Amino acid sequence: MDPGRSVCVVVIERMFSHGRVTGNNGEVTRVLIDMAETTDAIDVYWRPGCGFCMALDRQLSRMQVPMHKRNIWDDPSAAEFVRQHANGNETVPTVHIGEQVLVNPTPNDVLRTMQEQVPHLVPEGVEPRPEGKMGGAVRRLLGG
Repeated sequence: MDPGRSVCVVVIERMFSHGRVTGNNGEVTRVLIDMAETTDAIDVYWRPGCGFCMALDRQLSRMQVPMHKRNIWDDPSAAEFVRQHANGNETVPTVHIGEQVLVNPTPNDVLRTMQEQVPHLVPEGVEPRPEGKMGGAVRRLLGG
């Protein structure tokens, strides 16, 4: 991801969340959507030795999902980003897709979110697997 674009999105979101943006909120929304459409990959936050990270990376790579990988042990800003979205913890994998952040997602979670947030990045012919009866029941019980 282009560092300049990342900074711009963070600044806009912070201004908006603090009520400092004036004018038409539709304009702010359009700016965020335009930036999402120019995104060339999803951001995957990981650390060495993480089995869940390796499994997700292997499965997304097999599907040819474009990814920018950020090692939270080598990049303090990446570690801070993860802590902000994982209740202060450094839980990985954490995946940033458009305006959504997923903590310890399944490949299906990533694909569904990509279809909603950055459909232009979903590899041709790749679809999330249908949810089984048990997965659907668990998701409903947990409020998802």
